[in-house]
Amino acid sequence: MQKLVSWGSKGGLAILDQGLISGSNFIVSILLARWLMPDQYGAYAVAFGIYVMLSLVYQSLVLEPMGVYGGSVFRSNLRGYLKSLVWIHVALSAAICSALFISWVVARWIGAGGAVTGGLAGVAFASPCLLLFALARRSFYVELSPAPAATGALIYSTLVLAGLYVVYQHALLSTFFCISADWCRCAGYGNSFDVRLALRP
Repeated sequence: MQKLVSWGSKGGLAILDQGLISGSNFIVSILLARWLMPDQYGAYAVAFGIYVMLSLVYQSLVLEPMGVYGGSVFRSNLRGYLKSLVWIHVALSAAICSALFISWVVARWIGAGGAVTGGLAGVAFASPCLLLFALARRSFYVELSPAPAATGALIYSTLVLAGLYVVYQHALLSTFFCISADWCRCAGYGNSFDVRLALRP
């Protein structure tokens, strides 16, 4: 019975974790659709689509293998394995930022609108932080301890929504702000919590 309660609580926390991330992103999309101009929201949607594509590639190269090898081959040395993955993350982030920077330069050169170039710049700034956030959250699932991941998701969701509201109240909304400044800052808070726990000695 105790084991059943333990698994039930872990399952509930995992659902809460996913619900907080997905729910906050859904609310952000609804609010931005109401607050941004049509061209700005279109650029935001394109930039967010680019981030989703990058996250799928990152998931297939880093997160899914970690879910397999972290709980089997490297189970006895999980901390060392996670530290190696952080370095892989740094290398992938450098490649992603370089490619997005080149895309930003090309977009400016061909005369794309400020919303589009701002969106590309925002994705370049925010992607490393958000992908590291995903890596830290997934590491807790390898250890079968979703509670810290749910706590990090709560921090992320609260700060994203509060930060977006503050930016809106100060009339600072733009494609760049929506993607980079708000998300990167909030994911940074979540990362500082998650990575400290995931890589603790």
